[in-house]
Amino acid sequence: MFNLLPLMRLRITQVMLRAVLGMFLVSPLLMADQDLQVIAVTDMTDEGRDRPVPSAENPIYYQAVTAGYQTFGRGVGGENIPPNDAFLQVVLKTLKKEGYIPATDKNPPTIVLGFSWGSVWEDYGTALQVLGGDKLDIDWEIKPTLGLEPRQWLKGLRKKGADRIIELANGNLFVVNINAYDRPSLIKGDLVPLWQTRIACPTRGVWAKDAMPQIVVAAASMIGRETEFPVVSTVADAFGKRGQVTMGDLTVMDEDFDLERAPVLDLTKETIN
Repeated sequence: MFNLLPLMRLRITQVMLRAVLGMFLVSPLLMADQDLQVIAVTDMTDEGRDRPVPSAENPIYYQAVTAGYQTFGRGVGGENIPPNDAFLQVVLKTLKKEGYIPATDKNPPTIVLGFSWGSVWEDYGTALQVLGGDKLDIDWEIKPTLGLEPRQWLKGLRKKGADRIIELANGNLFVVNINAYDRPSLIKGDLVPLWQTRIACPTRGVWAKDAMPQIVVAAASMIGRETEFPVVSTVADAFGKRGQVTMGDLTVMDEDFDLERAPVLDLTKETIN
């Protein structure tokens, strides 16, 4: 097992953890024939663009920190959230299929991944950021301006897909957030971001525990790969079938990771001073 102590000895502050994890983080059974929409966005830095794209033949080895489930905006009582360890298995297995492999003594990590997932309730500004409003030049709508904003005159000339993203941002979202940072820099106390992938879906008509694992798998090919615009698809399209797609279907897609030995610092179970 790769030793987590070098990262922990940094005595990571809450401020740094929030940066690593990102600030973003109804029926009892989701049916794929509901065509649940999946929105995926990946932002890439110049440093991230210089890195190779991982594959099964040339994987990237990582160390990870997870904050688990978070609520942004107004919380909702009785929310049926995914079990922490079961959902983490889905994330790790999905990453493995995309060429991201947990580090070992033989293969030390070159990046640190930060995982968080949760919901955005009644917060248009945060939702628009999660959905990549900046890539469609509509994020100005949530920024204060002095006087008349000239782009008000051009609302009829918005980029393709902008109106749908605005519509989704006016609703509630389930969100999965994955951040990547350069590990050697982090060990020195510097945050060098590589990329951030945000995966979201509307909350209407679905439980978090059913929807969130599916949207991760559905958007797998966008994880760590830059998107020019928000990519909107559906669960039914991704799985190539209609009907039931359950957590059980997803957790058996590969052998389980040993979470006690994996190089993942779970902040839902650890206390950082």
